[in-house]
Amino acid sequence: MNCEEVQNLLDAYLDGETTQEQVESILGHLERCEDCNREYQSRAEQSAELRTALSPDPEMLARIQSGVFNSLREDETAGSRAENTIETPQLTMPLPVRGQKRSQINWGRIALAMAAGFLLAALLFQPWNHPPR
Repeated sequence: MNCEEVQNLLDAYLDGETTQEQVESILGHLERCEDCNREYQSRAEQSAELRTALSPDPEMLARIQSGVFNSLREDETAGSRAENTIETPQLTMPLPVRGQKRSQINWGRIALAMAAGFLLAALLFQPWNHPPR
């Protein structure tokens, strides 16, 4: 395997998406080629940093979940809700009733959530701080 082939497969190798034959070829090449080994170490470090940065905080997830369920509850209409519910420690979720119309989707909240996700991704990755390869 040559340097170009190894470079093209490094990300797949780091993600565990290569065949056993490719793994053996990549490892053999990395033992012999200092440049590719440095590139591998750099990508492995980046991958580990990304996993750490993007790993969810359990407390934050619980707050988000609670906020989403509270918002959904507020958007629900009254009616036969009490007889078709699931009780949980933090929330009450209505069960779907056959023939009952679903509540209208709040597109404003969805758009706001998507914009917040895009902003978060931009702040995490900061593409303006990374020179092109």
